[in-house]
Amino acid sequence: MRNYYSKSFAILFALLFFDLTVCAQKSFALKDYFLNDVGDEWQYKNLAPDGLSPIITKVAATENFGGKTVLRRTENNGDYRLQTLDAKGLTVYRLYFVGDRFIEYDAPILLMPARLQLGETHKSAAKYKTTVGGETKETGTQTYETVAEKIEDADTPLGRFKNCLVVRTVALRVDASGSQKGYELVEWHAKGVGAVKVAGELFWKNKAGDVTRRFKINAELEKATIRGKSVKAK
Repeated sequence: MRNYYSKSFAILFALLFFDLTVCAQKSFALKDYFLNDVGDEWQYKNLAPDGLSPIITKVAATENFGGKTVLRRTENNGDYRLQTLDAKGLTVYRLYFVGDRFIEYDAPILLMPARLQLGETHKSAAKYKTTVGGETKETGTQTYETVAEKIEDADTPLGRFKNCLVVRTVALRVDASGSQKGYELVEWHAKGVGAVKVAGELFWKNKAGDVTRRFKINAELEKATIRGKSVKAK
């Protein structure tokens, strides 16, 4: 009996030590939490009152952009973005929206560095232009602020994902008139899986800074395939 309890205590201590070690960790490799291999796919249940459900994102293919090989990350509404995830971090090159609308930057934007520090905010900015059918419709400045806030478990339709890295992103485009468009998102990223839960909102503001429109975002992972294998909560 004593041996049984000794083993049980040892196992409990090991699990507790593991959790405390993760919680005490202050630095995280971006590539462990943001997956970016061709074929990786995530399906989310949309819990917001409006919008498409399910929401499906996929790293669909590689392509050439300005002489550089980048990855196309698609959504099932027809939108996509071109990005890379390498030794520098997560870099965004171009955004596309249905209706032949592109957002182009004067230089690629480093959205997040290759290593995230808890509590440390990363800021990036670039000039942008919006084109529709090849015609420039809008110009201005794009900014991003991202911060890894904490480690937290996340409950989803696929199960509970433990020790997720919680990242908050605030994106803002300010056009030449002073009008603003942007979003604030909180994402729970599970190691080896990617985003398992997303909450936040899209917003539009006039040049006085008053919010003229909001669109809620609330989605949870219900299915995913990473590197050819179906994901399970752990």
